[in-house]
Amino acid sequence: MSDRYSARIEIGGELPRQHLPRFCRLFDVSNEDALLKRVTDGRLVLEDAQAAWGEFYELETTCRDLDLPYRRHSDGYWEQPPQRVFWQPDMEGPESVTTDSDGGMLVSMDVLSEARDHLRAGRAANALALLEETIIEVPELPVFRLV
Repeated sequence: MSDRYSARIEIGGELPRQHLPRFCRLFDVSNEDALLKRVTDGRLVLEDAQAAWGEFYELETTCRDLDLPYRRHSDGYWEQPPQRVFWQPDMEGPESVTTDSDGGMLVSMDVLSEARDHLRAGRAANALALLEETIIEVPELPVFRLV
């Protein structure tokens, strides 16, 4: 049995109409109109307060198969902290970043301490390099469209 906790996924990009029945099933809706009612701010959105492991495994796999970019925010549960997961067609696999409960991205205090130590020692370039490799940029999602 899996742990279940809240998650929200936003999907962008162009969904070919031939895959509409598959998406309707994944969103547990019966037709195109019902699916399009799930579009908020131009993104197809699914929220589930009881998502298995805070994921949408089949939906996320389908998005990657169809080159549909997505981003998901999952609440934390026990030892699993809240996280943001995202994927774009040019990525090998999904990436994730730890967040606070409001979805704000977090960074390790160890990284911040190391960057501070570099700055105190006059090694600004080292501090900047460390921060550049640590910061994760979550790409914007394109608008969701049926094509």
